[in-house]
Amino acid sequence: MCYNHLMATLFTNTQSIPLAEKMRPNTLAEFVGQKKIMGSDRALRQLIEKREIPSMIFWGPPGSGKTTLARLIAKETKKEFIQYSAVEAGTKEIKQFLEQARKKQLAGFNQSIIRQYLS
Repeated sequence: MCYNHLMATLFTNTQSIPLAEKMRPNTLAEFVGQKKIMGSDRALRQLIEKREIPSMIFWGPPGSGKTTLARLIAKETKKEFIQYSAVEAGTKEIKQFLEQARKKQLAGFNQSIIRQYLS
């Protein structure tokens, strides 16, 4: 994370924002770890650079970077990022997210990246 962004984030009135959210990287260059899938010679990194993102499922323990990576992929590929709680969202809401994404895609907008999390 760049120094100016870090200082601006840490010393503004953002008491309601969790520290993990404040420290989250903003670019793929700032993303640390997961070299097995994100190294410069790895398929996922090359697909991101080409903006050819397939359907993917990220699985792993809390704090391993799943949400951060999904957000960065969305940002890098100029796709919409939708995050929802599997506990709070029912089938109706999930179908609405998917229908909204489908309509946007049919209208010529970028695809969406949807992130489900369990709380």
